[in-house]
Amino acid sequence: MPRRNRSPKEELTMLLTQHEKFLDRVKRKLPKEHKKIVDDERKNLNEQITAIKENFVSNYEEKIKTFEKEKKSFEQKIKKLERKIKRQENQIKKKNLKIEYLEYRNEKVELENHALLNEIEDRKEVYIIQHEAINDQEKKIKDLELEMKNLLVNC
Repeated sequence: MPRRNRSPKEELTMLLTQHEKFLDRVKRKLPKEHKKIVDDERKNLNEQITAIKENFVSNYEEKIKTFEKEKKSFEQKIKKLERKIKRQENQIKKKNLKIEYLEYRNEKVELENHALLNEIEDRKEVYIIQHEAINDQEKKIKDLELEMKNLLVNC
């Protein structure tokens, strides 16, 4: 399609329309809390489009430069927000890894505690068995002592 010479008004309207489409694409990519910035920019853009359609300013080149500066500023804000989002995502990943590591450590400590509890139970059982054996030996000793006394008395 051959490009025809557009009037300054048409050129500016086309640029603003392209910028409006750009804002739509950006808005879809941004998180919900940052969409207000796009809405504000879109409001300003609609005001500019209305002003152009109603009464076109003769110094459109100056307006275009202003618009380009605003667009560049807006793109920088978007890049800054994207970097901030990436930083926060990395922090979240880092904290998730830390949580996983702590959960692993906690699980390991719980296993060690369980092993120690089993060892304590085993030692407790051994102690009870040994204590019962000692009591049996003491009882046998007492029985033998009584038997010896009875034998000495009977002799």
